[in-house]
Amino acid sequence: MDKDKSKLVNIATLLEKNLESDLYNKYKHKLGININADYLYQWALISLNEGSTEKAISFIISALDLDRRHSPTLHLLKSMVTGLSRDFYEDGGADYKQRYDDFDELIKIIKKKAISIKKKS
Repeated sequence: MDKDKSKLVNIATLLEKNLESDLYNKYKHKLGININADYLYQWALISLNEGSTEKAISFIISALDLDRRHSPTLHLLKSMVTGLSRDFYEDGGADYKQRYDDFDELIKIIKKKAISIKKKS
């Protein structure tokens, strides 16, 4: 891995170094809280509870951006990947994967079927 890529910098640190202090304090004040990996992890859990996987993934990415070794977030990510993999195989994903080189072909077939069903009804 490239040495430059291994050095990750917190966004708040970048803002603090690159913005004038009064402007930085203004934005920092607007946040009202100190965002850390625990906070983002909690919001990822809340998002999953509400059924918003996309939001949860966004919070997970942000949490890992702040702390790559945040154990709760890594555990949540592992659980999500395991669950999605299990769902994929239980729903016949492996069969589709064997039949089609990629899912683009399957998506086209499903869209054609949906259009024909819509025309019939």
